[in-house]
Amino acid sequence: AGDADEGGGSRGISGGGRGGLWLGGVTNRFAMETARTRSLSGRPDEDSDDEGGYVPASSTSLLAFEQIVAFVQMKLGDQPRDLLRGASEETLALLKSSRIVKDSERAREISELLGQPVSDEEFSRLTSFARNILDFDEDQAESAMVVNGVDDDQEDLDQDLGVAAIVEEEPGSGEEPDEVLDPDEEADDQDMGDEEEALHGPEPVLGRIGSDDEPSRKYDVGIDPASVDGFWLQRNLSVYFSDALKSQELATQVLEFISNFDGIDNRGLENKLVTLLGVERFDLIKKILQNRRVIAYCTMLKRAQTSEERTQLESQMGETEEGRSILERLDATRDLNQGSSQPQPRTSRDRGPRVDLVDDAKASVRPKMLKLDKLAFHQGGHLMSNRRCDLPAGSVRIPKKDYEEIHIPAIKKPSSLVEDLVHISALPEWARSAFGNTTALNRVQSQVFPAAFHSDENILLCAPTGAGKTNVAVLAILRVAQNAMLDGSIDIDSFKVVYIAPMKALVAEVVANLGERLKSLGLKVRELTGDVTMSRGEIQETQVIVTTPEKWDIITRKSGEKTFTQMVRLMIVDEIHLLHDDRGPVLEAIIARTIRSVERSTLECRTVGLSATLPNYKDVASFLRVRPTGLFHFDVSYRPCPLQQQFVGISKKGLRRYELMNNLCYEKVKEQVAGPLAAQVIVFVHSRRETILTAKFIRECALRDQRIDAFMKPGTVSHEIVSKELESVRNNDMKDLLLDGIGTHNAGMSRPDRVLVEDLFADGHLKVIVSTATLAWGVNLPAHAVIIKGTQVYSPEKGQWTELSPMDVTQMMGRAGRPQFDTHGEGIIITSHGELQYYLSLLNEQLPVESQMVSKLVESLNAEIALDTVSNMSDACDWLSYTYLHTRMLRNPEVYDIDRDQLRDDPHLERRRRDLIHSAASILHQGGLIEYNKNSGAMIATDLGIVASHYYIGHRTITMFAENLRPTLSDIDLIRIFSMCQEFAHMSVRCEEKLELVRLAGRVPVPIKDALDKHTAKVNLLFQSYISRLSLEGLALTADLVYVTQSAGRIMRALFEIVLKRGWARLAYRFLQYSKMVTQRMWYSQFPLRQFSTSLSDEVLGKLERKNIDFERYLDLSPADLGELLRNPKAGKTVHRLIHSIPRLEVAAMVQPVTRSMLRIELTLVPDFRFDPKLHGAGETFWIFLEDADSEKILFSDTFYLRIGLHEEEHTVSFTAPILDPMPPQYFVRVTSDRWIAPDSLLPISFRRLILPEKFHPFTELLDMEPLSTARAFHLNDSIHDPLKLIPALVSYFKSCFKLFNPIQTQVFSSLFHTDDNVLICAPSGSGQTVCLEIAIAREFVLAPTSTMVFLCSAGDDLASRRAEEFAAGIGSALGITVAELTGEVGRDLKMLSVPGSLIVATSERWDIVSRRYKQRRAVRNVDLFLVDDIHLVGGNNGPLIEVCCSRMRYMSLQERDKVRNPSNHRIPHKKGCRIVAVGDPMSNASDVANWLGVHSPGLFSFRPGVRPIPLETHIKPIVSHGESSVISMSKPIYSSIDRYAAEEPVVIFVPSRKLVRMTACELLISAVASNRPKRFLLADENDLKILSDKLLTKSLRDSVNVGIAYMHETMSIHDQRITEEIFSSGAVQVLVTTPRCGRRTPCARGRLVILAGTSESGVNNALRQNEYPLAQVIHLTGRAGRPGIDPAGFCVILTSPSQRDFYMKMLVEPLPVESHLDHVLGDQINSEVVARRIESKQDAMDYLTWTLFYRRLPRNPNYYNLSGTSNRHVSEHLSELIETAISDLEACKCVAVEGEDDMALGPLNHGMIAAFYYVRCSTIELFATSLSPKMKIKVLLELLSAAGEFDDLPIRSSDDVTLRKLAMHLPIALSNNEGAVRYSDPHVKTHLLLQSHFSRTTLAGDIADDRADVLNRSIRLVHALVDVVSSAG
Repeated sequence: AGDADEGGGSRGISGGGRGGLWLGGVTNRFAMETARTRSLSGRPDEDSDDEGGYVPASSTSLLAFEQIVAFVQMKLGDQPRDLLRGASEETLALLKSSRIVKDSERAREISELLGQPVSDEEFSRLTSFARNILDFDEDQAESAMVVNGVDDDQEDLDQDLGVAAIVEEEPGSGEEPDEVLDPDEEADDQDMGDEEEALHGPEPVLGRIGSDDEPSRKYDVGIDPASVDGFWLQRNLSVYFSDALKSQELATQVLEFISNFDGIDNRGLENKLVTLLGVERFDLIKKILQNRRVIAYCTMLKRAQTSEERTQLESQMGETEEGRSILERLDATRDLNQGSSQPQPRTSRDRGPRVDLVDDAKASVRPKMLKLDKLAFHQGGHLMSNRRCDLPAGSVRIPKKDYEEIHIPAIKKPSSLVEDLVHISALPEWARSAFGNTTALNRVQSQVFPAAFHSDENILLCAPTGAGKTNVAVLAILRVAQNAMLDGSIDIDSFKVVYIAPMKALVAEVVANLGERLKSLGLKVRELTGDVTMSRGEIQETQVIVTTPEKWDIITRKSGEKTFTQMVRLMIVDEIHLLHDDRGPVLEAIIARTIRSVERSTLECRTVGLSATLPNYKDVASFLRVRPTGLFHFDVSYRPCPLQQQFVGISKKGLRRYELMNNLCYEKVKEQVAGPLAAQVIVFVHSRRETILTAKFIRECALRDQRIDAFMKPGTVSHEIVSKELESVRNNDMKDLLLDGIGTHNAGMSRPDRVLVEDLFADGHLKVIVSTATLAWGVNLPAHAVIIKGTQVYSPEKGQWTELSPMDVTQMMGRAGRPQFDTHGEGIIITSHGELQYYLSLLNEQLPVESQMVSKLVESLNAEIALDTVSNMSDACDWLSYTYLHTRMLRNPEVYDIDRDQLRDDPHLERRRRDLIHSAASILHQGGLIEYNKNSGAMIATDLGIVASHYYIGHRTITMFAENLRPTLSDIDLIRIFSMCQEFAHMSVRCEEKLELVRLAGRVPVPIKDALDKHTAKVNLLFQSYISRLSLEGLALTADLVYVTQSAGRIMRALFEIVLKRGWARLAYRFLQYSKMVTQRMWYSQFPLRQFSTSLSDEVLGKLERKNIDFERYLDLSPADLGELLRNPKAGKTVHRLIHSIPRLEVAAMVQPVTRSMLRIELTLVPDFRFDPKLHGAGETFWIFLEDADSEKILFSDTFYLRIGLHEEEHTVSFTAPILDPMPPQYFVRVTSDRWIAPDSLLPISFRRLILPEKFHPFTELLDMEPLSTARAFHLNDSIHDPLKLIPALVSYFKSCFKLFNPIQTQVFSSLFHTDDNVLICAPSGSGQTVCLEIAIAREFVLAPTSTMVFLCSAGDDLASRRAEEFAAGIGSALGITVAELTGEVGRDLKMLSVPGSLIVATSERWDIVSRRYKQRRAVRNVDLFLVDDIHLVGGNNGPLIEVCCSRMRYMSLQERDKVRNPSNHRIPHKKGCRIVAVGDPMSNASDVANWLGVHSPGLFSFRPGVRPIPLETHIKPIVSHGESSVISMSKPIYSSIDRYAAEEPVVIFVPSRKLVRMTACELLISAVASNRPKRFLLADENDLKILSDKLLTKSLRDSVNVGIAYMHETMSIHDQRITEEIFSSGAVQVLVTTPRCGRRTPCARGRLVILAGTSESGVNNALRQNEYPLAQVIHLTGRAGRPGIDPAGFCVILTSPSQRDFYMKMLVEPLPVESHLDHVLGDQINSEVVARRIESKQDAMDYLTWTLFYRRLPRNPNYYNLSGTSNRHVSEHLSELIETAISDLEACKCVAVEGEDDMALGPLNHGMIAAFYYVRCSTIELFATSLSPKMKIKVLLELLSAAGEFDDLPIRSSDDVTLRKLAMHLPIALSNNEGAVRYSDPHVKTHLLLQSHFSRTTLAGDIADDRADVLNRSIRLVHALVDVVSSAG
């Protein structure tokens, strides 16, 4: 690898002794005395109609001249603006010229001028146009001839270019330099020179194009600068204009014109001033022109409002000689006035421009605001920071008339260099297939091989085109595969590789290449671009993703995509010198983001950069973090085929340049084709039409010179072959050209024609191909010589013709030379003279790569803030240090306006970085994209900023959207806002386009508001034309159309997101429609089948549209009906299939009022279309909107994704919505496809019969009482007797826990300890509810030590065991109470109940089993105290069982009220049955619950939700992600919340599933490492902690605990759980990560901060239902925030989906609404009571319901229970209907018999007794009974068992589909499904597979193992029941 000098002023690479030609010039903006050329107007010169020459004075003349321009464009094709305008003016001059008399002669001269024949009709039209132009006289005609280069006497080379062309003497030669004379005067000398060169050959010379310094000028400063104040222009204009306001307005416009130094030259300025002020004020105009800078600068100086503004303006003036002269004169005047005789030197200006003008001491305190627009490089990829260009020895300059040639010889590899090549056999055998038949690596690849394949370090490879860089990429991919080897095979699921290619065409080429080479290794390669998307499934299956920088930037900007981006182990960046291009900031952001992520985390991602040769490659290596061992640089001598270069610089302009360029192109082609080598040539041009024009021109010139035989000689084999192939050619122009050996190639040709041309050229049958860039990208077709004819291409992004990008030039030149045939290739560039230095520098490794990041700094910073990788100034400055901008600012500070002094004072440029970040953040803050606190430096993304980042929208555009969007916008305004995007601001309306735009305006459906000469009107028309599929003419207009439509989709989506967040229903729907219109290219009003235009003919579509039949009616027609309707039976089948392929959903809704202000809506969605994977892919997305009655406001919105395989199922989506006040008549549910234009499903939800629930019961006010002391609380009184003297032990127990009861406990103490009344306490979680229950236990046991007490644990089995342990260790131990837990075995449980003085802990299910037969079980009837925990869960999934148990105990208590027990012979006064004490969270209907439990008013304590002993502060943050990706996206908010609310206090984080527990812990550790505080969560001494952590069995848990992060989940061993609890309780670690289920049973899971990392059960989803956490669970988890007696306050952060944010914001501050769900299981409960003989008739069943909460809530919230009224009659009828229905179902199941004459008596049957005994659903017993047969096999029995309803709620996780598929492949019994494919999302299918795995003893792990244990537990009683059913059947 070679080496090079770097930095500004570098002389390039010294490859073999460079001397010869040296280039420099005034085009170099980085010369010490040369100013930065930055545009003030933002609009290029080319956009102006007033460029000089003819300026139409009237609208008639303007219209006629535009017609002439359009005609010229038709003849010449798409050409740069100056050429078309110049040719048009010359054409007009010929039409107006008086020296031409005959029209035929005039037509002939026009034809010669344009190089194209002009027909009589065309000439007649031109003549009519010219007649309409009355302001173009003979003088202007002559002027036009001069301006456009016709008058050669007036043409001057230096004036044309603005540079001096000087041939310098060679050092020591002593010769005088050649003079540059007028071309005409030098014509004879030039001819002689040419002859001499022809005889002796060109003499090697040293030449310079331009000079380091501008030629000296004498500036006219006739006006004294001191005399110009801020009103000079207005005073002088008032002489001509009497109106003061008019003068002021004109002064403002004139100042705007004259201050635009870069955008308007003097000629353009003169035209503008004449147009503005009029010809009669020419004296003033002349004065302004002569003193332009004096007037402009002095006026702006006087108008400067602040010192900073004035200082900045002075700095700008110091950049130019004129400005410095003005400043010196002003200083001299000022000094003279002060008595100074000598002006002081302005040293700061002498040093050039400075941006940082604030004192450094202040900079450290407050960042400065920089003007980023002025710091950006507006030249983009055309930027030259090199001051000179040194070329190889032997380079020759050949000056000629009107142009100049520079020849550079090919540089060949030194023959003495011998290198060892690496043979493919050196690779492992498995890797060799990737290289096909290649036997050895080339010399470049061999040197890189050790670093690429034997190490994982970053690599930068700089090598010439054709050096084989792709093989290096393959070696790096193989290294990743080698690292993923497991047992000799590649673990393809463990890694991904991203290959970033600069162009879509190159992406396709790389995919084809790598896909073929890596196929044998099992690696899949896929394309991911804007045109080709990948589903999540495809991404998971793909190992190598080939993409573009923009696409990968979009993906990595979204935190939700981090799941697979974190699997990337290798990122290959091809053409990394793209950093220098306009697209460079994108690449820079990607690499900086990746490297920063790698360095700040434990991720391993290697970066490999591939590039052409660069002069400052070490800077790029530093940016990529490449060590010296990974840096490889190879100069041009390593090019497989050395390249000889020719550069032709044309000094002519306009039409003359075009003609000369054509002639030179032909001459160069002739030299190659007719030369001794008879070489093949590729000529690159830049438009499709130009390929034909240039090819025809070459042929005509060859015919003229009689050289056509050199291209194709008749009678040869090639001629015969081409002649035969002509029959298949479709293009008529190409047919004529091919026979002459010339072909054309462009994207507009058909694929067969292009392939034919490629094949003929590759076989040598064609000598010349004239092509666009299609042959440079994606097609490997080399030629001996390549000619680039012209270097200007149209750029729609900039709205003008610009120079070719460096990437295009190098790619085109890469086609020169065929290594297997040529000793060298030849590359020729024909360009303008002013661009020679740029292309010489580019192709000779002397164009330094600079950073363009400043131009996109605002957008890039916003992306990082939205991604949450930057949250403050420190983060932002750190991020900026990873950019290439930082690298280049350190290496070449002057280029970036940084003084060397500043760099010396601040060697790491920390202040400069702060200034840049502050400037960008201030812009974002002002636009509303972020919230930026300038004092603290905090930065938070807003919704606008997130939308801008995700959709790649510029900050100016997004700000414009925010300011202009209104909910009532019409379609006209809507499209107009789109056209106002800043992305299209540079898109000007060119003169030659106006006629085409007028034509389009008459064909588009939406009227245009703006004038057609405005760029917004053009964008509007192009947008509508694209949707309407209108054809356009002209390359530039077509390019503009492509650019507009490429951005239209994402911009419309961004607008949709913005409006959606604002809740504007109509506008959101319209924007969604427009985004679909752009995708489908059809209007919403058109027939939906136009989306299948490739499958249906226009004739069929036209017939369908003309029928004017509603689309819904087509759904009911059969194929035959449709065929008859179309009179085309064959088309009927196709139409029927396509009609039913358009995605749509049938929608039904069930509405339930939850509170008076909240509505619960459950949607049932049924797919009603034919799912075709070819059309619908892996699934379809639908939008669900809930709109108000006027469809103006969105009350709820979310997406629904219909996956393949579930398209025939019924799906359920539940959500809540607010009820507006006053209550509207109805809401609308709208379901629409996300990408298909189809009729929506619109469902009205009427509120006409809606009955809202009653208002909340008044809360119990928390009294201001003195806290009760535990020492004095338990005193004896008349109601308390202590026969066993237990009070001291009781006091001792409570004193050991705390000294004072909290306010809530103090207020309820008397009711609990001094009375026997039933008590209901509703208090916020964390209020000490368990202590309240212990007080009730204490009273009962003190009064009656032999009492039996039951504690009903509503939360389930897990918590019941924990509560039993707590009671046993607590109050049980203190008072000697026997604590036991029910087991589910009835006999054993009854024995426990019979033990005197016992406390029994039971779940609702186990107590239901035991208490059902209470009449026969005395131990149940003897229960004295019934305690219920979490009574609010009666409204949850397990609520019916809790309700049944409580209702039974209440009923039993009243039955036993007269049976007073006193085994100790001590009478208990007023003891009445079983006392019930219940606690729970605050409930909105606590009074109904109290009434149900028999609690009277004194015993009801219903506190407000906000009444907590410890204040709670809750923050709700929306997070847009699901599953594993959510953990990554939430890691930063979690870490930030810990920093903010609990710096060193305990933190508990709840995540949805076990799998996410460890991931969250890892992400937290990564964040801590990134902040340079890896052990910040460790709060104890490491050695002390190690004593406990070493006891942990799980290594990963042990490692995590040792850095301060503990985690727990259900599948952990009990041992590890206990140790983890002990560690967290001790305060040794700060963070505990757990699941809600595990955390609920863990008492220590409390902290100052609680974080709910997600509220959806993403890990436990029913595939057909979207579920959120139950609200009660969220309330309970938030109650874990704040430790009693320790924390002064608690904090809770809830990270949830945006659709749930409003719901939680409302419901968390209100009491919990509780409703009964007993009606869902009423049949099973009646059956159990019938079997227990409690219900013996239907009337008993009615009486049974009166004891339930259901009965009490029925009239309170009737609509929730489908009750239409609240009267007694309504309630009675509803209950009767429920009971009749339940009993009828039981009778059908043969569980209950209806007896008696009046069918009122009820009796149990055998099936009912089996169901009640085994606790099995009656429907399951019926299924068993009806499905059993005597010869049933094991397979069928297993299917029958799996079909039981008990498995309906078996959890289905997102990953279960794949797991179950793999499991099914290894099980003996295959699944059968009569309807087709097996549905693995069915819980019964999962049950079947898990049972098989148990019988097969298949080892399972994780959640699936827990599921199997659950299935087995449920199956035991089902098998017993099945046996009994079989037995009863005989």
